[in-house]
Amino acid sequence: MFENPVLERLRKSHIAVPISIFVIISIGLLVYATSTTSIPATTTIGLFFVGIFVFTLVEYVVHKEVYHAKTDSLLKQGHTFHHEYPKQRSFLAMPPIMSVITAIVLFLLFRLILNDYSFSFLAGFLLAYAGYLVIHAITHIYKPPKNFLKIWWKHHLVHHYNDKVNFGVTSPFWDHIFGTVEKK
Repeated sequence: MFENPVLERLRKSHIAVPISIFVIISIGLLVYATSTTSIPATTTIGLFFVGIFVFTLVEYVVHKEVYHAKTDSLLKQGHTFHHEYPKQRSFLAMPPIMSVITAIVLFLLFRLILNDYSFSFLAGFLLAYAGYLVIHAITHIYKPPKNFLKIWWKHHLVHHYNDKVNFGVTSPFWDHIFGTVEKK
């Protein structure tokens, strides 16, 4: 993808690396939220699940409006490579350095907006991102199962053949809401 060997090396990582980064950060945020803030446990749990739900919307919007934007960008180029080489494992996730930078930027943004509530909200958001990475990798690496989980494979595979539909990877929910689910 990059002619510069340093940039090319930074781009590649095993899918387990960013997944581990986000899971560890999520656990740390939940531990911090429960041990150092006075926020009730029910609120912490609620915000955690709100973070997961909000992630699904952000995933949909970023995939549709950034990765499939009409204007060219480095993010769009990376995603275009993913569409051209869907079985290439090194195109399935952001490089670890970008994962850490993303987590820091999201933390600062959510901290500014949500104050102490940001810890549990971001924990859910980042755990949902780790889940997205797992689902996305599985749908590209393994054959679809012969059970109810097959919907993820089918939904995402359709997107790779028609990049105007099926932007949700973790869920087709937002595709149904915004009318971008494949019409049969």
